[in-house]
Amino acid sequence: MTFLHRPRVQQTLLILFTGMVLISWSAAAYTWRLRCEGFGCIGVGIAWAMWTGVLYAPALLLGLLLRWLPTKAPGEEGAAPLPARWWPRWLLWLHLGLGAALGLYWVVARLRF
Repeated sequence: MTFLHRPRVQQTLLILFTGMVLISWSAAAYTWRLRCEGFGCIGVGIAWAMWTGVLYAPALLLGLLLRWLPTKAPGEEGAAPLPARWWPRWLLWLHLGLGAALGLYWVVARLRF
């Protein structure tokens, strides 16, 4: 049994992923409400860059790991599966949707149709 096949490790990763996604969504809502500070909105751009690199991307990578993490070690019969297998899948799709919606908004706002 490898380290990632242990049920306790998988449960801990699931809790960590859920927390990271909730913090990411909260930070996105806060940053969305920021206004320009008088220096050409550079602070808002830095906040979005930090949100992407520190919150969104690591949560996305952890979600992808949980999505494709095998629930049992090869040849193991009685291993406990990852609890609530549907939860990381839906949370990952919602997280991807948030990133796609914000990215699409940014592209449309920059092109100014």
